Amino acid sequence: MDDTNLHAPQADFNLLSQSFGSAVDGLRSTADAFRSASNEIKKVQNLPAIASSERILAELQEMRQEFRDQVTRLDQNLTATRQDLITVMTTRDYNNTARVQNSYLSSPSDHLSPLLNPLTGSAIPGFPTTPTDIGRMGEHDVNTILQEPDLQTAIAATSLASKKRQLRMHIG
Repeated sequence: MDDTNLHAPQADFNLLSQSFGSAVDGLRSTADAFRSASNEIKKVQNLPAIASSERILAELQEMRQEFRDQVTRLDQNLTATRQDLITVMTTRDYNNTARVQNSYLSSPSDHLSPLLNPLTGSAIPGFPTTPTDIGRMGEHDVNTILQEPDLQTAIAATSLASKKRQLRMHIG
């Protein structure tokens, strides 16, 4: 053995063992600290600000769906209104043409061009087929036809003869 190493500082195994023990204890403490921090981080989602943001997000999503539903209903209403407007315009054009054709009839037995209900585009029930049929109509039948939306101003007449005149005038 070399004697030169005997006089050099020697390792203290007891101190080395204590240092390793302290380091292991420090690592255990560090691991415990990280475990504790991890547990606390998991609890952050329970903070009122975070929980409230989830409720706010849910409310916003609900409002967004309600808005979409309202837009859908509005679109459906606009489509229906557009269709109603087309029906009214088409029926009014048809009725105006029928009135012109009816004004050219030369005989009381000529067939009338029937008027249509402007709101539905459907035939008016009980509409006379000839000018002679108007003269044969009872007051109830005349009133029923005069109740149609396009003819309502004629109902103000008081006598049956006046109502028939108004009906003839409206028919063309």
